[in-house]
Amino acid sequence: ADDWVTPKDAINLRTLPSVTHEESQVVVKISKGDVVHRIGVNADLGWSKVEYNGQILYCVSSYLELTEKPAQ
Repeated sequence: ADDWVTPKDAINLRTLPSVTHEESQVVVKISKGDVVHRIGVNADLGWSKVEYNGQILYCVSSYLELTEKPAQ
């Protein structure tokens, strides 16, 4: 994947693609209008890998929608 996404409402960005794994920590909650670069998708598990403020984080793909790349 190489696209830009924003949450449909609000979403947690996590350290691991899991809500149950004890080491999966919520790093930040972003809201609609916040844009992140999606660099990977696991369609089988329903998770996206995104870049946010220099970190590689994970979120649930179904809570995202495509958007435009932000202006630099």
